[in-house]
Amino acid sequence: MATESGLVVSTIKRLENGGMSKASVENIDKISDALAAAGIEFFNGGEPGVRLRRKA
Repeated sequence: MATESGLVVSTIKRLENGGMSKASVENIDKISDALAAAGIEFFNGGEPGVRLRRKA
C-alpha cells in the first residue's frame, strides 16, 4: 500500500492503528486512488460500501 500510494510505511501503520482522525485529506486521497487502481470500487448505495470492480 505504501508503494502504490506514495506514502511511507510509518504513515500507513499509523492510519491502520487508529490514527485516521489525524489523517490529511491528501493522504486519504492517495490511499483511495491506490485502492481504486487495484480494482476496489467505493460506492454509496444507501449505505457506504466497498466492492471489487467487475471486469468489462
